Amino acid sequence: MKRGILLALLFLICAGHSFARSDFFSINQIRVLDEPGPQGQGVYVEKKFVPCVQVELSTPQPIYTAKLMIKAYFFDADGKILSVMAEPSDARRDGNSRDEYGAPVILPGKDYVFFRLPTAFDKRKGTIVIVFGDSLEIVAKSLPAEGWEARSFTEKKMALAPPPKIERTPAIDPVIEHVVRTNNPTQPKITLFLRMPENGPPKGVLALSMLANSTETIRRSLQRPLSQSNSTMLRYAGQNQLAVVCWGARRLWRADASYDELDRETNRELDRAFDDVANAWERGVNDLGRLYGIPTNNFLLAGTCASAQWAHRLALRKPQYFLAIYIHIPSSFDQPTPEGAKPLWLLTTGELDGGYSRSIRWYGDCVKAGYPMVYKAVKDLGHAGSPIADSLAIEFFNYAMGLRAEREKTAGADLRDGVRLPWPEGFRNPPSFGDLLNQEMMASKDVGLIPAALRVALPNQAIANAWNR
Repeated sequence: MKRGILLALLFLICAGHSFARSDFFSINQIRVLDEPGPQGQGVYVEKKFVPCVQVELSTPQPIYTAKLMIKAYFFDADGKILSVMAEPSDARRDGNSRDEYGAPVILPGKDYVFFRLPTAFDKRKGTIVIVFGDSLEIVAKSLPAEGWEARSFTEKKMALAPPPKIERTPAIDPVIEHVVRTNNPTQPKITLFLRMPENGPPKGVLALSMLANSTETIRRSLQRPLSQSNSTMLRYAGQNQLAVVCWGARRLWRADASYDELDRETNRELDRAFDDVANAWERGVNDLGRLYGIPTNNFLLAGTCASAQWAHRLALRKPQYFLAIYIHIPSSFDQPTPEGAKPLWLLTTGELDGGYSRSIRWYGDCVKAGYPMVYKAVKDLGHAGSPIADSLAIEFFNYAMGLRAEREKTAGADLRDGVRLPWPEGFRNPPSFGDLLNQEMMASKDVGLIPAALRVALPNQAIANAWNR
């Protein structure tokens, strides 16, 4: 009996010791890579691989990495610090992708990070110490494996301390992925990503056509809190409690020519190709509405460059889903459709952009068709993003959100002087107009000073102020 009691006590002691040493954070492996990994993994500088350290990390449950410490110390043979890297280097996980990042937004349980090797580091004589953890718990590991305790680094005392007993809440991936098949061999599927608002049910939807190297890039951009996003549009969605539906833009048309520069047969082929993808997008959005309860109308739609080309072609084919569309530097355009006059439009470009003259032609075609459209060409801007355009987009979307109740009015039913009128009153009788060539703004009473073809209706004062920057 005494033997049984002793064995039981020994088991409890060992179990307690095992738990105390079972850190939440684990560094499983440290490897020096002198050449890319089997899938092309590693650090690249100007598209060329450079020697680096690959570190395998793991946690027993998913965790956000924003507040984690993932750090590398490089010591020489005498134990002196040569270099400290406070965060992982941007690296490729797949050699076929241009997507590079330091650490995932959510560590899924096990993943790799990479640190570029300092030029002065001698891997035959030096020591690498990796530190991984947060403000409550730190683990360290070295290469060579023995002797990190003999090195001096900031987190050493915490790494040597027994780990605390903490109940952690697993990170929940806020991004939903939905794949829809198309009938187009160039884009056989479209992957829609849904990000619900953080503070309650959605008050609307931002549809975002994105330029991205991979679907993983899109996922990571949505995993972060929207208020911390680098994207003006994603921050706007977060501030206004909007669900976000986004996808990657694939080019299915001529980027160097608009519809009026192509022959009829070419336009017909391009239409067929994109129609298939637009129909798949529609099926996917209706799936998301049915499965997750998001609205399936009055979307705000945005895109830049090639994604703006994608976005406006979608809106021309499926206008019933959209309240307002913001496209920046699309450079090529599809033919306006009568149905496309129902959403509100904001087209921005740069005076130095290669598609500038096309944008003016397309704006004129749309105004003749009764489109409620604001146009702005930013001075001295080429094919690039613009805070002026983004600020105008914010005011434009704010204006559009106030018109949701009127959205179902018949678009373009009236004529004035032979021109089809847009449906919102702010476009029929705007308080001010802009001159799209001279970049000057005038009150409506002075609109006669602007040639009719150059007039831009500015439907409220906030939009006018943003346009006039």
